[in-house]
Amino acid sequence: MRLKGKIALITAAASGIGRAGAVLFAREGAAVAVADIDRGRIGDTVAEITKAGGRAHGIPCDLTKEADGRRIVRDAIAALGGLDICLGCLFADLARLIPLASLDRRRPAPGSPSSRRARSPRK
Repeated sequence: MRLKGKIALITAAASGIGRAGAVLFAREGAAVAVADIDRGRIGDTVAEITKAGGRAHGIPCDLTKEADGRRIVRDAIAALGGLDICLGCLFADLARLIPLASLDRRRPAPGSPSSRRARSPRK
């Protein structure tokens, strides 16, 4: 149990990669805060973890709202007693909302190492 005694917050954890991560982290001994917009499926993930003997807490949220991003951290800490690991699995869900073809792959993401190099004067 590599994560025994650790507390993890996992976003988009009601299905797909996020759910698989939540179940795996719990199997490895972590207590898991399961955050997702899908309230019904949050319960399914929490039930799967607790049925297997793990500890989990569901947190409904909409991470397109900045306030929810801060709230899930507070809720995870309050419910589980701390926070050691954050695993963001939201991008897979965002990909359905933002067609990848619409992204300009020639321009580096703001704040990325590539964008900082592009702005740095050469010596």
